[in-house]
Order: sequence, then structure tokens, then C-alpha cells
Amino acid sequence: MHLMTEQYYFDFFNRRKTGSVFCVKLLQLLQVVCLLLPVAFSSGCATGGDTSASLSKRLMFYPEAKYLTAEGIGQSEAEAKNIALSELSRIFEAKVLSETSDVMVSLYTDKDGKKSEVFTQQAQAKVRVTSGVAFEGVRTKETWFDKTDKKYHALAVLKRAEAGAAWLAKVNDLDNKIRAELLAIESVQSRFLLFRGYRRVEDLWVERAVYASRIRVIGGTVPVPDYNMSEVLAKMAQVRSEIAVFFELTGDNAEILQYEIVAALIKLGFKVAPDRESSSILISGQIKVHPLEMSNPGWQFAGAEAGVVLKDLTTGNEVGSVSKEARAAHLEFRGAVRRAVRKVAGEVSRELLLLFK
Repeated sequence: MHLMTEQYYFDFFNRRKTGSVFCVKLLQLLQVVCLLLPVAFSSGCATGGDTSASLSKRLMFYPEAKYLTAEGIGQSEAEAKNIALSELSRIFEAKVLSETSDVMVSLYTDKDGKKSEVFTQQAQAKVRVTSGVAFEGVRTKETWFDKTDKKYHALAVLKRAEAGAAWLAKVNDLDNKIRAELLAIESVQSRFLLFRGYRRVEDLWVERAVYASRIRVIGGTVPVPDYNMSEVLAKMAQVRSEIAVFFELTGDNAEILQYEIVAALIKLGFKVAPDRESSSILISGQIKVHPLEMSNPGWQFAGAEAGVVLKDLTTGNEVGSVSKEARAAHLEFRGAVRRAVRKVAGEVSRELLLLFK
């Protein structure tokens, strides 16, 4: 089989149509084809997954002014994609967490420069949870295999304009919910219900702050709300300081159960009332213990049951209730009882505190 080179065609047409214009034109066409064929084959390979094209060339299609990007590298295409998505989320949300936390600290600092440690820590914890949630709009647009490092690469991309529009809609929706909550609590008489209303506003505002920070990170602007969150937080702190809790707990080792609940409430900034008349919240209930027959010689077993009810004394309504059971073992029955009581007291206290949040 002849090697059909440029010289071959030249000689072939020279022998048959020397001087022909047709030969000249055809020869020029063949020269162009010979030049383009290698380029065509090269381009075909570049569009596949097996290419060592540099990241910088790919980023040319995703200018920073319009996109946020992150690269992921892994042993498989799926791993590279996951790493790219995680990397973009991590870098992006780290900025959001930092900015939102700074805003929270400034809002939880009073006029004298004193910072409310309890509420700042609680709010920052909420920021971490909210900002850590994966956000929509991130896609892996490019994947390729690099022959140099013999690993798969992926490029995660977030389009700024689309993300900004979606997050702005979230901010507007949360502003509407906050206004509705603030309007609803204006007529509330119960200090406890008023406090819970302010806490709902705070939760909504923390979520808003995260979305607002996301918008700022991508270069967008956020509308200024028509409510003053500093005033809202100040009112919430004032209401909290006016809430006093009184206990009516009975039963075996009830003092252990009360101690667990009191310690947790004081940590949140609440007070314990000396009597029922000066309180706004009543926590009543009882705890029972009993021996357990277990086939384990040398050990004594005990079970504990506790049930408590939280009542708003202003409205007379029951806010919520908690019931828990626990068991424990010890060489002596008395020791088993105390262990079981402490265990059930901790479980009751943790669940009861959710009613104050």
C-alpha cells in the first residue's frame, strides 16, 4: 500500500495533468487537510476523560467575576467530584462562619462593652449548624484524568448570579417571618412565652445572617431590615432575667434530679425562685427507684423512673413534659440507686432544657 504523502499526490498529478489549474487547487486543498488532521485528532483526545490539560486553561471558561470554583483530586472520578464539592463548600462556608460569628458577637455586646457569653455561644453554635448545611447550585462541570500525577481531577463550580438570587429570596422570606413573629409577640403576656417568641426570632435571624453573609462573600448586596435586631436581643435578655423557676419534685433522691435541672438552667441564665408566688415557671414531678433482679452474682441492680411537667404559671397551661427511665449496677444496692438516679436525671434535664430554647 502506497504511503499517500504530499509528494506522492504531487508526482501523480504532474504525470497526468501537468500545468493544470485543477491540480494546483487540489494540491492546495490536500496541503490544508494534511495540516488539519493532526489537530483534529489532538482535539478529539482533549475532549475525553484522559487528558492532562492544566487547571488554569479550564478556569478560563469560569472567570472569577462570575464563578466560585474549587478543584478536587482523587483516585477515582467519583472521589474527585466529592472532594471538589466539599472543598468549595468548606472554603466558602469558612468565610461565612467567620463573618456571621463576628456579627453575632457585636450584637450580643451591650452598650458598656460587656459580652453575653451564654447567648453568644448558643448563637455561634447555631451559626455552625446553619452554615454547615450544603448549599444548592454547586455543580462539577469538569472532570479529567491527569497523566502526570495519574489521578482524577474535578472542578466544582458555583455561578455567583444564580446563587445570589436564590439566597436573596431566602433573606426576603426570612425577613417576612421575623416581622410576623415580632408582631405576634406584641400581645403576649406570659414572660416565658415572650422569651420563646424572641428565641424563634433569633433562630430566624441567625439563618438570615448566614444567607446574608453568603451573598456578601460572592460580592452581592443585602437589604437592610426595617427591624432592629440589637433591640430584639436586648429585650430577650431582659425577659430571660425576669423568669424565675420553682421546683416541686418528690421521691427517692429527688434532690439529685433537681440539682441537674437547676445547674443547667443557671448556665442558660435563668433564676430559681424561693417560692411559688415569686415564680413564673413551675417544674413538678417525681422520681421512683426500684431493685432489679438480674442473673449476675456479686452485683446489685437498680432502676429509676422520672417524670416532670413544666407549667407556665401566668397562663396556667402545661408547656411540656418529660418522662425517662434508666438502670444501673453497683456492688451495693445504694450505689446502684444513685447511679441510676444520676443517669435518669441527666436525660430528663437535657430534654427539659429544649423547652427553654
